Amino acid sequence: MPDETNAERSSTGQGIGLDIEIIETLKKIHEQQVLKNETFGSKHLKAHDSAMLSKLERLKIGWIHALHKSGIDPKCHAQFSYGSTVEERKSTFVEILKSIAKIHGAMSLNDNSMNTGEKVDVPESLWDTAFRGSYAECSRLGCEPIRLTRRSIYATGRRLFGTWAIALSSSGIDLDEVQRKPASLDFLSIVKDLNEYDYQTGSDWTITKIRKERSNLERAIYNLKDRQNVSIPYRSASDDIVFVVWVNMIFWRERSEISEDLVWYERNFDQLNKTFKEQHRGQEQWDENSIVLGIQDIYGRGASDLRLSRDDVSNRGREADKTLWGAMRQSRFRNAGKNEEAWFKQSGILIHKLREKYKQLDEKYSVEDCMNYFSALMRDSLASGENRLTREFNENADKDFTNFIINTYGSWEAGLTEHGLDPKFFSITSSKRTKRGYRFQKFVEEQFEVAGLKRVTKDPEEREFVANRSIKTCDHDVKCKPDFLFSSLIIDTKTGYHASQKPEQLLRYFDHVPNVLILTLNDSEHTVMLEGCPIKVMGFSTFLEKSEALIGVKLNAGLTSELSEILKQHPFWG
Repeated sequence: MPDETNAERSSTGQGIGLDIEIIETLKKIHEQQVLKNETFGSKHLKAHDSAMLSKLERLKIGWIHALHKSGIDPKCHAQFSYGSTVEERKSTFVEILKSIAKIHGAMSLNDNSMNTGEKVDVPESLWDTAFRGSYAECSRLGCEPIRLTRRSIYATGRRLFGTWAIALSSSGIDLDEVQRKPASLDFLSIVKDLNEYDYQTGSDWTITKIRKERSNLERAIYNLKDRQNVSIPYRSASDDIVFVVWVNMIFWRERSEISEDLVWYERNFDQLNKTFKEQHRGQEQWDENSIVLGIQDIYGRGASDLRLSRDDVSNRGREADKTLWGAMRQSRFRNAGKNEEAWFKQSGILIHKLREKYKQLDEKYSVEDCMNYFSALMRDSLASGENRLTREFNENADKDFTNFIINTYGSWEAGLTEHGLDPKFFSITSSKRTKRGYRFQKFVEEQFEVAGLKRVTKDPEEREFVANRSIKTCDHDVKCKPDFLFSSLIIDTKTGYHASQKPEQLLRYFDHVPNVLILTLNDSEHTVMLEGCPIKVMGFSTFLEKSEALIGVKLNAGLTSELSEILKQHPFWG
């Protein structure tokens, strides 16, 4: 999943406009870097136009948002991250590992194969839907999504799980399958096997025929494509691994050895190519029109049969589908700057829209399912006199659905909002709702997020906060759990405050941050000294006026009246 560095981080920018100067500058530098085959990212913008990067930071425009608005694909040029927590990183790692096993086989996950610079694709499911779009600039220049080296994945697995064996086991990968030595491991023995088969059939065979009659030989040949640590003569001369093995067979017959003689290859290429094409290829090479028709055919068969993605073609596709995908990626097309996105465009396929539909089809709960679920909760609440639309209730009643809503919308409260329910009214239990202080705290939390502050679970940086969580690094006997933790400020909300209220707790806060603020409903601004430590007390209306200096964002002064209405609300049950 793409992530943003400090220079990149802000809200993803909904509602923030980019002036034409920023857009044109990003397009220009992006094109220059891509045409020079160099990396383009926020760090590289700093080297080429530090003033422009400073302008983005000053305007609080995130890197991903800037790319979006400039027609540049974040999947190609934003930093990849496994996640912000250990659990997220492990989950991402497992998904990547399973994808490699599906596409390349479990044996390609052995230590030797993984400790290489070979690159693999990030599974489509890991790209956030927010990073999908037409992105004209990347389509025009043939940019490709970020790919990860096997070596980096290998290092990540050992760092997260301790050892590579534990990483494989934790991902549900069969260790015996990974460690099993494939048949015909030695390249010469594969060439000899093909030579024997060639004599048996009188040189009348295709790879399809080998698959039916000698599946082990066919599998051994195709496994060579993933074995970068095996030296294979003439491998760089052709993308067709069957042709390469066959050429080595012909050379071995003539010289009784396996070696690369490019003079021999170039002198004999025309005849070699003609013979192989006539006797063994089995079909004409794919031309552009055939590829377009093949893409359109897959679409025409429907999403339940096959989808237009490399992963699905690899896992569910017929052999002809896999051959089609291989044809799309032939070096003659890649060298001309033609990637998968360009093929889809030429075939009349709006792939970014199609991927959105695929994701919707794969959701465990449809929009209708969710609406029906929330409607049922409302009916149950009315019948029982208990608010059953809270996160607390549903985590016990149906944890699977609750996790789906939180993962899809970011929080239970956001899920309520998306389905037409006011979270300020329905997201908390009746017992807590009767407490004005709790409602005050939840209202302030919501306004922080609305204003563009990012909620995190620990170690907040600029424009980030932690809400109602114990401080991870706290070693006090009773762990500090402030209402809101910022990088250099703690805020506790109270309906009113007196110096006698929990002085020990407030003093402990100073071990974590230099500033402590008690936010109340109506107090005038003043400072209370506790053992030499200044506790600032401030009413909500004053806080709104000074919010930008205190927390980095300006809150709307009209929130005072909105808070008053919230505190007057009462649920119709309990």
